[in-house]
Amino acid sequence: MPQNFPFPLTVGATVAAVYERPDASSKRADELPLGWGVTALSSEGGFYGIRTQYGYKGYVAAADLSDFGPAPRGAVRRTIARLFGDVVAYPNIKSPVASSLPMGAALWCLGGEDGFTRVSGERGLGGYVADTSLGGDAYSPVGDPDDFRSRVVKTASMFLGAPYRWGGKTGMGVDCSGLCFMAYYMNGCVICRDARMDPSFPVRSVPLDEARMGDLLYFPGHVAMYLGEGNFIHSSVRNGGVALNSLYPESGFYAPNLAESLIVSGTIF
Repeated sequence: MPQNFPFPLTVGATVAAVYERPDASSKRADELPLGWGVTALSSEGGFYGIRTQYGYKGYVAAADLSDFGPAPRGAVRRTIARLFGDVVAYPNIKSPVASSLPMGAALWCLGGEDGFTRVSGERGLGGYVADTSLGGDAYSPVGDPDDFRSRVVKTASMFLGAPYRWGGKTGMGVDCSGLCFMAYYMNGCVICRDARMDPSFPVRSVPLDEARMGDLLYFPGHVAMYLGEGNFIHSSVRNGGVALNSLYPESGFYAPNLAESLIVSGTIF
C-alpha cells in the first residue's frame, strides 16, 4: 500500500475494529463494516492510524484494510439494510453462504436476477444478496421529516435484543451512540459517534416537551432515541443490550436513573 500520507483505504474485513491505540489489546473505540472508506494518517506496528468519514480517529489493523479500488463498470453502490445480509454463491435461497455482512456493509451491485442482486466487495468478495437485504446509498437525502422519523425508529428497532458492546455498531454488539449513529446513518444523516451533542453535526437542542419520535435524548455519558410518550430505545450495560425504557414512573419500563439525569433532547429538524 502507498505510504505517502494521507491516502484513502477501504475496509476489507467483514467488520474492522477501531482501537484507541495501535494495539489489539487496547480499548475498542468504534467499528467499521465492509466497504467503508477511511483516510490513513500514519502507520505503526501493523496498524494504520485512520480518520473515518465522520471525523473519528483511531487505529485499524492493516490486515483489515484494502487499497481504494475503482468501481466495477456499471456498478451501483448499495448497503446491507437488514441487521445482517448473506452473500450467497448463486441467486437461490438454498445457495451456500459465502459471507454474512452486518448492516451498513457497502457493496458494488451489478444487476439483478430472481430476487437477488449480484454484488462485488473488497478482496474478491462476490456472489448474490437477496434484494430484501439491500438498501440504497446511506448518504441519500433525509427527505420528509415524518417519514425520516419513522424510518430511524424502524432501523433502531431492528437492533432490539442485540447485546451491549463498547464501541460496537452491529447486531453482534452495539453501544448507545453506535445504535443511534447507525439508525441515522442508514437513513441519510450522519450524527456524532459519541454520546454528546457536537456542534459539528446537525443535531440541535430542543425542550423535552417538543421532542418527537426519532429525536435523541442525552444523559451523562449516554444517548437514547426517543419514541414518544416518554418511551425510548437504547443500548445499555444495565439492560445487557438494546431494550426499551421510559422516563415516566407509571410505566413498567421506567428507568429512574436516566429519567432523573436527562440533560437535553436533540433533533435535526
